[in-house]
Amino acid sequence: MGIGNSGTSFDKIGNFKKNSPFEKVGTIDPCRFNVWHNDFDNYVAGQWEKTVVEAGSGSHSVGIVDGVAGGCLAVVTDNANGDRVNLQWSGGETQAKGTFVLDYTKKSYFFARLKCSVWSAVNLFVGLKDRDTAFDGLLSETNMHGVAVESLLSGGGSVIFNLNSTGTTVPIDAYGDGQRFAPTIADDQFIEVGLIYRPNRNVGNRLASSGNVSSVPPGNTAGNTAATNSAYQLRSAYFRDPAKPVGQQWTSCSNLRQLQDDPFGGGSSVDAADWPLNANMMPTIMIQTKEAAANTLTVDYMTMMQER
Repeated sequence: MGIGNSGTSFDKIGNFKKNSPFEKVGTIDPCRFNVWHNDFDNYVAGQWEKTVVEAGSGSHSVGIVDGVAGGCLAVVTDNANGDRVNLQWSGGETQAKGTFVLDYTKKSYFFARLKCSVWSAVNLFVGLKDRDTAFDGLLSETNMHGVAVESLLSGGGSVIFNLNSTGTTVPIDAYGDGQRFAPTIADDQFIEVGLIYRPNRNVGNRLASSGNVSSVPPGNTAGNTAATNSAYQLRSAYFRDPAKPVGQQWTSCSNLRQLQDDPFGGGSSVDAADWPLNANMMPTIMIQTKEAAANTLTVDYMTMMQER
């Protein structure tokens, strides 16, 4: 039987909306999402607003890690307790600029791969934040969306917090030492996390390993509330555990009631008051050492996508 040389024509493979003049363009619509991605193949100091606090030897550093394929950014504090380095994306301007304004009616996605030299002796944050040159941790802060470590809330363990917050009452979820979902998070070991928010109920992907859920710290912990508001529970968090078999490594680590992404949470609708509304936010990387020793935050990649 002969084989013809005629090909298959796909009339539409893109995601342009119907009744658009571009509906049948055979490509992806680049305007559907506002996308910021950095794989840290290089670091241009003039593209970040850097705030440094150091009372020790004055030896903080920011730069690309040599000999690592794919690029990694290392942010190293000085060696006095409380020393910190805060980087906020400015795109070449003299002051950080925020192009992300989170909207609870629109989809958003955040992914990052990072590691810390000593997880239990640090405050750190990787995600979106409004401009804040005094930023040094989760407590008494506003307008945050990302992944963090807070020494006062970790109880001396390696605990990672996912959060979406407007103020000092931080709706958070935790995983790591002492939590119901407690993967081994060793010092200087990369972790991968993803935050997925979609305003529609029950529209997500089931994960075979999503039976693992975490719990928040005790309710009387300073600055913490149980994750019961619907805005938070509709925004799922995922952690990649390399100790699990291939195909089961991505695990839902949110305190959710169903084995499904974006399930119905604590209410029938998203509570807009729990979102950092009307706040211009930008990619932010912050690390503060909480002991008299230098600490290093290494970020392999950061990706933020928001529906327009």
